[in-house]
Amino acid sequence: MIGKRCLTQLYQCYLKKHSLLKDTSNVSLSFDTIRYSSSPMELDRKYELGNFANDLKPFLKTRKKRKNSFDSKKKNYGEPIIICKKHELNHYCNYTYDKFEIIPLASENWKGHKSVGDSFTINIHSNVNNEVEERCKKRFEEMNIDSQILDILKENKIEFMSEIQEKAIPIVLSGRNSLLAAETGCGKTLAYVLPILEQVLKLKKMTENECNSPFVLILTPSRELTTQIRDVIRLFKPMNITSQQILGGHVRQKLGNPFVTQVDILVSTIGIINKLIHLGLYSLKNLRHVVLDEADALLDDSFNHITTQLLRQFQIRSAPSKISDEGVQLTLVSATMPTSLPDILGEVVNVDSIEKVCTGNLHRVLPNVSQKFLRITRSTKPAYLLQIVKKEYKKKQPIIVFCNKSETCDWVSVFLSENNVKNIKLNGNMKLSERQKKFEEFQNGEVDVLISTSICARGLDTRRVKHVVNYEFPSFISDYIHRCGRTGRLGSDFPGKVTNLISGKNEISLVQKIEKSVRNASELENVNPNIARILAFKNASEFEKKTGIIE
Repeated sequence: MIGKRCLTQLYQCYLKKHSLLKDTSNVSLSFDTIRYSSSPMELDRKYELGNFANDLKPFLKTRKKRKNSFDSKKKNYGEPIIICKKHELNHYCNYTYDKFEIIPLASENWKGHKSVGDSFTINIHSNVNNEVEERCKKRFEEMNIDSQILDILKENKIEFMSEIQEKAIPIVLSGRNSLLAAETGCGKTLAYVLPILEQVLKLKKMTENECNSPFVLILTPSRELTTQIRDVIRLFKPMNITSQQILGGHVRQKLGNPFVTQVDILVSTIGIINKLIHLGLYSLKNLRHVVLDEADALLDDSFNHITTQLLRQFQIRSAPSKISDEGVQLTLVSATMPTSLPDILGEVVNVDSIEKVCTGNLHRVLPNVSQKFLRITRSTKPAYLLQIVKKEYKKKQPIIVFCNKSETCDWVSVFLSENNVKNIKLNGNMKLSERQKKFEEFQNGEVDVLISTSICARGLDTRRVKHVVNYEFPSFISDYIHRCGRTGRLGSDFPGKVTNLISGKNEISLVQKIEKSVRNASELENVNPNIARILAFKNASEFEKKTGIIE
């Protein structure tokens, strides 16, 4: 249908054309007639619409044809990626924008109150990276890996390699320093664990290991990730490779009753192992390989002084070499590309020796996860959350609800419990043993609703999760990437789904960046995992605005 304003303008042209009125500036439209007044004092005169309607018919036909033509043109661009309430803002898979074209956004006016109730969805799109999917159908048998490793992979029904595994395994096996950067949930752990197991098998044939002197050291920023990596290595226990995990906390107890044993692969949080090595409880004599898992977090300003202090104690190789040679091979693993490698690691390792291995979906919105954005008010958030969670709860679909603060996490857990939704919560205020117990309950299927802060967003394997809800939208793009990665993971037999409840202006700004990157088929902007540096810059900028002083 033609809008009232457009119809009025057309009638103004009609009146001029037939010399019925010289001044048409005051023409207005009623339901069945068009009125005008050439001056405030002149009475309204009515004109029948019969002749005007006849003149309008050809235009209506043309307009209809144009609309149909535009719809069919859009269909030619393939399946829809972004579905909006206003269909004219839909975005299609193969549609591209001109260089200077203004990109329309469904979230363009979301900062205004009139946008409340609006929404859009980023669909799962099958033809993204089809070439990569076709290419990455190689089996592990095609790699130069020991038959014992291959047998255990078969027993666990792991046959085909993911993109990062296909690219990374030969690089790590060659003895080169590397940075493995790939989207969450794509199998990065196996990408470095498999070649490390191969290396340890060769080392055990060449030399006898000593107590508390590992061949491989895997460092992580969190206790949960440490345990998860240790569980992956345990799958290969029949190979006679020993592994051990060391978690932070109870330092005095560890010092008073040190654990002494032969260990091939040591997995540890970075803080505690740094202390134990400094005190001489662990030797670096036989160390040949160091892995920084979640390297973006370990190189963040909040961790990097500990990381660099520890790495200075290793003689890191600057060129590819055999595993039996002196020196330590360095492997960095991350779901985002660290931006400060030269600044942080320049004094420890030749940064040029680090080979970067990346996947096509790095720093992009995951194509295998459906993401819905709902523009609502803060006061209606609880009602929307309850509606979403209850729907999944009735179907017994595993769901994670993310909050930004521990206090909000506690409140949401109580709120859902009061509404007869059984759930568990995880946040940084809980003891590690309690967190591990709760997470096991969720993983075992005893409870299907998990309320958490971003403590569950990094590294954890949550293959059973079918739906992620951001009750509070994260403050940084990197956190959003990690949260989305809790569903639709490699090995899941179902697509992932994310629902975002959006209310604040800062949240809307991030949503607009996400939507723009999808429409542009480009990387997300400012995926900077260095949260501490961002906050420092933000605080400095706010200080400058308030005082006019530049520090």
